[in-house]
Amino acid sequence: MIIGIGGMSRAGKTTFSKRLAQYLGSENTIIFHQDDYVKPEDEVPYINERLDWDHPEAMDYEGLIQAIKNADSGNVIVEGILVFFNSELRNMFDKKILMEVEKSTFLARKRVDKRWGPEPEWFIEHIWQSYQQFGKPEDFKDYILIKENDELDLKPIFN
Repeated sequence: MIIGIGGMSRAGKTTFSKRLAQYLGSENTIIFHQDDYVKPEDEVPYINERLDWDHPEAMDYEGLIQAIKNADSGNVIVEGILVFFNSELRNMFDKKILMEVEKSTFLARKRVDKRWGPEPEWFIEHIWQSYQQFGKPEDFKDYILIKENDELDLKPIFN
């Protein structure tokens, strides 16, 4: 089974992916993080003299797709802000899970996130807008939607 988990930055995708892998059996589940599949910096677009990691052109979709095809695991989880942008990748998913947070939650979490160093407020807003434009599906009918305050009960997802 191949599961895609998308959503805004700081929505809990990585944490949920780890929990889901334990539920499915960590020994036969592999997690791919979209952040591990970005193009070299000289191929990443810029916005206001900053690398724009939240743009689809920054993603190495071909490398990620090939890694999934080469996976020798029973279950594959793919998580990232833009996993639903690329149609070939999106069509590989047996289940699509979308993790949604309110803008106020995203802003609060992102402002204290120092993994990439301090980020100016305009850039944090840009991340939000990039997700709205490129990461958020237009049609939710094939997606399992998990909102920020939802109980993360895995049984209904797989029944």
